[in-house]
Amino acid sequence: MSNIENPNMEEVFAEGPRKDFVIEFHQGVNEQLLKEKQQERRKNLELSSENKVLNRRIAETEEKADHDALTGLLNREGFEKVLVEIRKTGRSGALLMIDIDKFKDMNDTYGHPIGDLVLKAVARRLQAMCRELDMVVRWGGEEFILFFPNTTAEEVLRKFTPEGQQGNAAINIKFKRSDSNMPTPEIEISFSGGVTDLGVDEKLDDAMARVDKALYHVKETGRNRLEMTGKGPATP
Repeated sequence: MSNIENPNMEEVFAEGPRKDFVIEFHQGVNEQLLKEKQQERRKNLELSSENKVLNRRIAETEEKADHDALTGLLNREGFEKVLVEIRKTGRSGALLMIDIDKFKDMNDTYGHPIGDLVLKAVARRLQAMCRELDMVVRWGGEEFILFFPNTTAEEVLRKFTPEGQQGNAAINIKFKRSDSNMPTPEIEISFSGGVTDLGVDEKLDDAMARVDKALYHVKETGRNRLEMTGKGPATP
């Protein structure tokens, strides 16, 4: 086969207009590729930024979902999540359930805005009485749960009752509201509660049943005190 039929491409494009065409063609291709890469990079950056915003919003939503909107305390769902992680470390602890005495009467007498302020004041008071590693939870309504890692029920009882075991609760609050647009009562807030040990391998529902029963007994026999209840049989 002759060189005319099968020319050497390097010789054909070595000089002249064809060489200029090839150079210009390659420059155009390179510029187009560079532009496409830049566009893809910008798109990826935008997606990355959107993902960061989305992930942050999801995290914020999850955090809000785990906290009580009124008091800022952990709610039931948030407590159960955190407790699972704590118990993975092998920590036992003490569980305290308290209930604000005659809270319904406060709402009926002074209105729900005062009731909300009372709940906020109680939340602050409980947090002030606890260590950083303790958990304070708004369980629902006027009920609060406190969990004390590496602590016994007896130690909690001594901390929260001035006379020790079965004594009057030491969480009492005098609440004042000075606002010309609302009633200005001085409210004595007292609490009833039950406290028990929570073992690492024990079901939370079992411990909750015990403190709930103790709380109910306190309500039925005078209020304004805490009652310790023993741990039930070990979970198999």
